[in-house]
Amino acid sequence: MSLQHTLTVSLTSEKTTDTPRFALGLLLIAAAFGFAFLFLTPPYQVPDEYSHFARAIGITSGHCVAEPITRLPKDVEDMAFAFPWPLELQPATRRWITKSDYSRWLHRSLTKPALTSLRNTAANLYTCVPYLPSAGAIAVANTFKLPPLAVFYLGRLTNLVAFLLLIYASLRTLPDFHVQLLALVLMPMTLQQASSLSADAVTFGFSFFLLSYILKLIYDESFDMISERQILILAFAVIGNSLTKFNIWLVLLIVLIPAKRFRNSLTRWTFVVGFLALACAPALLWQIINAPNIRLFINERLSSGVDVAANTKFVRSHFNLVMAGIYNSFRVAGMSYLTMFVGKLGYLTISLPSWLAVSYILCLLFIAATQTARVHVLTSHRLWFAFVSVASLISIFVLLFNFEASVSYISYITHIPPSVVTLPGVQGRYFIPFALAALLIFSNCRLRMPTSAALLSLVLVSGAANLTALHLIWNEHYRNAELNKWWDMHVFQRADHKLFLVANGTTHYIPNASTLAFLNLHTPVSQGPPELDSIPAGTPIPNLPGRVVRAEHEPYVYFIDDGQRHHIPNQSILSAMVLADQIRIISDQELASIPLGAPVPPRTPSTAH
Repeated sequence: MSLQHTLTVSLTSEKTTDTPRFALGLLLIAAAFGFAFLFLTPPYQVPDEYSHFARAIGITSGHCVAEPITRLPKDVEDMAFAFPWPLELQPATRRWITKSDYSRWLHRSLTKPALTSLRNTAANLYTCVPYLPSAGAIAVANTFKLPPLAVFYLGRLTNLVAFLLLIYASLRTLPDFHVQLLALVLMPMTLQQASSLSADAVTFGFSFFLLSYILKLIYDESFDMISERQILILAFAVIGNSLTKFNIWLVLLIVLIPAKRFRNSLTRWTFVVGFLALACAPALLWQIINAPNIRLFINERLSSGVDVAANTKFVRSHFNLVMAGIYNSFRVAGMSYLTMFVGKLGYLTISLPSWLAVSYILCLLFIAATQTARVHVLTSHRLWFAFVSVASLISIFVLLFNFEASVSYISYITHIPPSVVTLPGVQGRYFIPFALAALLIFSNCRLRMPTSAALLSLVLVSGAANLTALHLIWNEHYRNAELNKWWDMHVFQRADHKLFLVANGTTHYIPNASTLAFLNLHTPVSQGPPELDSIPAGTPIPNLPGRVVRAEHEPYVYFIDDGQRHHIPNQSILSAMVLADQIRIISDQELASIPLGAPVPPRTPSTAH
């Protein structure tokens, strides 16, 4: 009997605990919201989605270990130029999406597609495992010669289905804590990642399944001794987790499996050590096999001023400073992490309102504290869950520090007080894979509340969060797109002779003719049509004192042109423009009211104007 057949039989015949009916209902709600995010989020508008798409395409060519240069269909690259990331920060004529923006990518070229090359060093660090669902879908799509946009969305769809299947398996496995898991699944951030081409779709699913199966072995009272079948399934979950997003701390939760599950103490500790080795072996083997891509990544980071090897040594010799940096990062950016954990959408540019993110966190804590139905979590278990959660969090900060901290930044933090050191690169979504373990810290049976109350709060809060998220995406990209594209960056004069700039789907009052002149718009003033009053009002344009402005509390200088502010990246460009003596100070709010355009490109004195 083959290993694959044995595993299939074990997974299908494994006795599972009863899954509450409400769990499947909430999973269907998650699926519905996931499909909405899948189709509403424009192409490539999830973090690093282009890189993940390219990695999946490379796998379809039979390269589990990525080649240094990935060969992509030219259509894939061209579509990325058509939907540049982050799309929300592009000029409105690019940001507003119409049917025509999609339709051209739904037509397949009749000629053999041209190829282009990509150095995909960061995504090439991943194993092929988290890309297998999307790569399989892309291979099928290519067989039927589907157009590029159809290939893209089919890959997203397959990732979402894979995620939902792993969550379904987790729900069937859990002895309790179903509401806690579903509350995490229903977060907008989770669903956006799951319905994208990001590797997060599979890594989140495997992390949840691994933790769910370990919780079954710890708390399920329907069996006594661990069977060979259960060992096989746990091995599948551990290896899958190691080859998607390696987190040895989650595997350490097997220490909590009670002694009664084993014949004796020796068997128990052999089991623990064996599974820790099983978790580390695939990850270590991948590091060996993928060594050429790792070297390329390290060399690329070094050319960008990041010395990964030196950063690793710095962490070892200055661990107290790193720990202070983690604490300060939460102290300074705690709300940002919280928002990114619950829902900072698009290319991390569309944020849920802070009050809604806080409401979701409070809902998670309420559910964690009141929705343990059968399991009594011992204090020692809570402490272990806390240890695993904190260790996972520290590991993320250390890993991102190694990959993101530049040589100049290392020098900087060694010459400032530890109380102001912060660490770069960490995003709130990185906490999702171990969030269920963190919620179990608060689990108890004493505060047991009716499940109906928890479900009502979860449906209301998650519904509000997801509908708000989808509404924000709609407003950013689709609302009155045809009309907005035509009107954008035009000045209209109403019947009362007041002037208004239409920018990014809102109207901005222009106080006087001199401000209009300083805006230097390249379009004539038109008479305002009746529809002008139906456009939402934005912040009025301030009484501009000149063409070059700076806000009171930030160092960045902007050039006002064509109704937008364009960042002047450095002093040499400002000098070449012969405008250094014309900088005027305005308030932060006034600066924010001026639409943001592309940065000023490099220029020489001969091209200044």
